Amino acid sequence: MIRVFLSTLLVGALLFLAVPVAGATTTALQDELTTACSQAAGGKKPSYCQTTDATTNPVSGPAGIINRVADFIAYITGAVAVIMVIYGGFKYIRSNGDAQKTVSGRQTIVYALVGLVIIIVAKQLVALVVNKLL
Repeated sequence: MIRVFLSTLLVGALLFLAVPVAGATTTALQDELTTACSQAAGGKKPSYCQTTDATTNPVSGPAGIINRVADFIAYITGAVAVIMVIYGGFKYIRSNGDAQKTVSGRQTIVYALVGLVIIIVAKQLVALVVNKLL
């Protein structure tokens, strides 16, 4: 049981470490592309220098409806997961040595934490798809 929790925690930590590194690499590439496009010879810019402004898109932009709905769902389900961890803790404490109640409380905590990790990963995937692919 502890191995499952620790491995889930490790995977979650690795995902959070990967996102800033990928963002920094993307920013560096965008800066290089901007510099190359601004120094285009003869005033003619190549086709890859043509940009679109994703911030104005009301559906898939950073402040678009897809991101707002995903944020709302993540906040609500995250709050429910935290409440379930607290509830599982109460179940575990109130078990008074009863094996079934102890196992039930522990399972509630583990399932809530796994759900929390799934919520975080899902939110990051939505952000990745909306911001990078749409």
